[in-house]
Amino acid sequence: MLWLFALAALVVAGCVSMADAQQRESSKDFTLDTSGFAIWSDGSTMYVLQSGSPINAYHISNQQRDSSRDSGFLSDIFDPVGIWSYGGTLYLTDNFNDKILAYRLSDKSRDSSKDITLASGNNAPAGIYSNGNTMWVADHDDDKIYAYKMSDKSRDSSKDITLASGNNFPWGIWSDGNTMWVADINAFKIYAYNISAKSHDSSKDITLAPGHRSLDIWSNGNTMWVLDFTHANIYAYRMPSTGGGGSASTDLLSFFFPPPPRDTTPPTVLSVERTGNATTTDRALTWNVTFSEAVAVSADAHINYTSVANATIPDLGAVHDTMLVNVPGAVTGGNVSVDLHHPITSGLLIELVAPDC
Repeated sequence: MLWLFALAALVVAGCVSMADAQQRESSKDFTLDTSGFAIWSDGSTMYVLQSGSPINAYHISNQQRDSSRDSGFLSDIFDPVGIWSYGGTLYLTDNFNDKILAYRLSDKSRDSSKDITLASGNNAPAGIYSNGNTMWVADHDDDKIYAYKMSDKSRDSSKDITLASGNNFPWGIWSDGNTMWVADINAFKIYAYNISAKSHDSSKDITLAPGHRSLDIWSNGNTMWVLDFTHANIYAYRMPSTGGGGSASTDLLSFFFPPPPRDTTPPTVLSVERTGNATTTDRALTWNVTFSEAVAVSADAHINYTSVANATIPDLGAVHDTMLVNVPGAVTGGNVSVDLHHPITSGLLIELVAPDC
């Protein structure tokens, strides 16, 4: 990514005093082993896209390397410049690609069905951020943040954010849901924008200390970490008071350390008690079924029956370890089988015996 260093010539001179800078939290700074290009965190580990390497991991608590959480190289990515994860998917921007590339968190494989093709004007993608509904993409050669719908990956220009004068080299972006902060390689501050009004909110700008230039940013809502453009450092700043509150996603933690396979052993049936008997005038039958564990049964459970007319089953909803099964209709004898669709199994068959009457 040598092209990035050529951008240093574009940095303009300026003067910022320490008194003007947002309050620093230098005890939370990181010293990287090589320069970084993008950062993301799950709240406990800081993941850094670094030159000539996969995604490297650092402890947030002590800012030390944690190579056990490093990732391997990902397919199809050549020059990654932005990283975000949401809903089981890792998203990366590539300086030589007109798409946001998607990867499954479960096995790190490509998921091209979730790729987002960028608009023709969005040809210099950098940092990205999503709230699950919208994906915002910074463009380091444009004066706005582009928006895309996550549902169908189409453009949503109604949510674009036009950048303020001076914010002319945007890179990393992060939001607490109300305010979006935009890093700028050329500036001595991180610009803040009201997402709903799509306007600059200078009261929440973060002024950087002398010599600090922001490339990418990430926050836990209290501290803003700033990946520096000219140094192999991540600097920490106290967040301005916002009234909001960011939250860390655990997607990347799952990406590098997926949880153990889910136990798909179906629950066992401990007892089946018939609580309503058929009579000559009311032939409905009711059973109370007790399971070995809590069971959330989908409403599409259905009944296969022998010699039972008009069998129906109500919306079961979510229950604990018992379930009421009611089979109205004329029962002339035989067995009733209730085929329940358990969420972690393909099906759970319970056979309920109907008495002759």
